[in-house]
Amino acid sequence: MALRKDTYISKQLKTFAKDESLPPLPVPSLKHTLDKYVESVLPFLNEGELKYTKEVVDKFHFGIGKELHKELLLKAKREKNWVEKWWEKYAYLSLREPLVPFYSMAGVANWEDSPVPLSHHKSLSYASLYSYYLVEFWKLLREQKMKPNQNAEKLFFTMKNFRNIFNSTRHPGVQIDSMKTYFKTEDEGHCPSHVVVLAQGRMFVFDALDPSGQPITPPEWESNFKHILCQCEEKGPGQGVSALTGENRSKWAKNREWLEALSMKNANNLMLIDTAMFVLILENGSVDCETAVIHRSLCGDPQNRWVDKSLNMIFFENSVVGAICDHAQYDGMVSIQTFHYVYLAICEIKGKWDGNGTIRDLPLPKELEFDLDPNLHQEISRIGEAPTDSKFSPIFSRENFYIYGKDFISKHKLHPDSFIQMVLQLAYYRLHGRPAPTYETATTRNFYNGRTETVRPCTFEAIEWVKAMLNDKTSEIERRALLEKAINKHDKLMKQGKANAGCDRHLFGLQCIAMEKGLETPEIFKDSAWTKSGGGGNFILSTSLVGYTPMGGCVAPMCLDGYGCFYNICSQSIHFSISAWRGSSESSSSKFGNSIRKSLMAMKRTLEASHSKL
Repeated sequence: MALRKDTYISKQLKTFAKDESLPPLPVPSLKHTLDKYVESVLPFLNEGELKYTKEVVDKFHFGIGKELHKELLLKAKREKNWVEKWWEKYAYLSLREPLVPFYSMAGVANWEDSPVPLSHHKSLSYASLYSYYLVEFWKLLREQKMKPNQNAEKLFFTMKNFRNIFNSTRHPGVQIDSMKTYFKTEDEGHCPSHVVVLAQGRMFVFDALDPSGQPITPPEWESNFKHILCQCEEKGPGQGVSALTGENRSKWAKNREWLEALSMKNANNLMLIDTAMFVLILENGSVDCETAVIHRSLCGDPQNRWVDKSLNMIFFENSVVGAICDHAQYDGMVSIQTFHYVYLAICEIKGKWDGNGTIRDLPLPKELEFDLDPNLHQEISRIGEAPTDSKFSPIFSRENFYIYGKDFISKHKLHPDSFIQMVLQLAYYRLHGRPAPTYETATTRNFYNGRTETVRPCTFEAIEWVKAMLNDKTSEIERRALLEKAINKHDKLMKQGKANAGCDRHLFGLQCIAMEKGLETPEIFKDSAWTKSGGGGNFILSTSLVGYTPMGGCVAPMCLDGYGCFYNICSQSIHFSISAWRGSSESSSSKFGNSIRKSLMAMKRTLEASHSKL
C-alpha cells in the first residue's frame, strides 16, 4: 500500500505554486463543437429527425451561432477561464431546490478495505482518529506541503478547489446563492481553526489546534466528543436550527436573514459556523451496509446536517464514516483525495493511535444556542414533519463487484474507465431496451481554474457493440472487435474532453451569451435532439469515475427517470454507487445494479473467450 508521505507530501514545490501560470481555458472552433454535437445525437434520432437536426445545426453555424461564437472569443481574451463564473452561477448557485438530496455529493468507502474493524458497540475512537488526520490534511494545505496534482502527461492541475473544502460555506440568497471561503495559507495570514460538531439537534464549537498551533490529539478529540454526548444526554434534544439549511434555497435565505437579525448572538453563531474548518456530525445509531451510509448521509435527520458547509463528516456509532460535500465548492476528486489521505494515515497506524495519550486541560466545547421566535420554531417543526416519500426521494444501491477489477481489464489492454462506461451502456440497454443519453465527467484542471467538461459515452459505436452483446448469433470475436472499437472511441472522446474540446461547455457558453443579451433562444436548443441527447440537464445516466482507491461517492439523478452512478475501480474489485428517484415508474437502482453485474460477467466471458481464440 502507498504511504501518504510518498503519495501526497511535496518535498519542494508548494501546493498552489502552479495555479496562476496554467494556460487559459481554450475555446474550440465552432465547426468542431457542432460536428461533435451532431455525432453525439446519432443513437437517439431516426433518419427524418437527424436530417432536421443537421439543418438546424447548419443554420446555427452560419447564423446566430457564428455571432455568439465571436462574442465568446472576445470574452475568452478578457478572462483566463471564460466558463468559470457562468458554470458556478447556472450549474449550481441559481438552483433553488434543497442541496440535499438534489445537488450535494455523498461520500462512502469500501467496507472491505476499512482501516479499523466495524464495531458492534458505540465507538468514538475512529471518529477521533479521522478528525485528527483531517486536521492534519488541512494543515498540509495551510503550509502548502501537499503535492500539486498532475496528469499522466505530467501537466500540472489547478489546486484552486482545495481552497474550498475547508473553512468554506455556501450563503443562501433569495435569487442566487454565493460561495464564501475563509481558508488562507500560512503565507496569506490567519485562518480559523475551530470546528463545529452537531449531535441530537445541538451545536458545539471548539478549537482543533492547541495553543502552540498543533492539532489536538485523538484522545483529546475523543474527550471532547464524550463531553458533547454527555451534554446532549443531560439536556435532551436541541433546538434543531440546522434543519433550516435543508430547505428550498430561497426559503432558507429568508429564514437565515430573519435568524441573523433577531440578535447579535445569532449573527455571531452563524459566523462561527460559516468560518469553521468543517462540520462533524455524531450520528445516532449504526448502519448495516454501504447503501445505508449513502442514504443516511443524504437523507438523515435534517436537524443534524448543516448542508451549506462545504464539508460535513458523519460518524456513525459502529466506526463507519459518511460525508456530505457541496458540489458548488469543488468536484468529487478533491474530497476523494482528502478522504484517501486520512485513510492511508489510519492504515499506517493500523487503526490505533500510538502517540501521546495525555489529555491536556484545554477549553471544553462550547454549545451554540440561538435566540428563536415563534416563526422560526414553527419553521423548524414544519421541516421536521415534511413527508419523506415524495417522488423526489432518492433510493440508493451500493453494488460491490469482487470477481475482477482494474488488473483484469488492464491485462486485456483496455482502459478501465472506458470499459466501465461500456458496462453502463450495456446494463442500461439490457434493462430498458434503448440507449441512454449519458454524462461523464472529464477534468479540465490542467487549465486555469479549470473544472470539468462533459463526455457523452453513448456513441453510435457503443450501441453497435451493445446490440451485438445482446444478439445470440454474434460471435465472441465479433463482440470483442466491436468492444475495442467502442472503447477506442470513448478514449478519444475523453482525451478531447480533457482538452475542453467536447461540445457541451462550448454550447453552454453560447447559450449563456444569448440569454444574457436577451436574445431569443436559438433553435438548436429548442430542437428535440438537444433534450433527447441529454442537453439542458436531461442526461439519463449521470456518471463519474471517482478514482482507483477504496473511496467512493454518490449523487442524485439529473432527471426523474434517470440514474446517478459514481464508481471507484480497485485492483481486484469494482464498486458502484447508484441512485434513482422513488417517483420514477422506469428506473430502479437495485435492478440497474443487478444489470450492471450481469454486464460485467458477460464482458468477462467475451474477453476470455475471444482471447483464447486469438
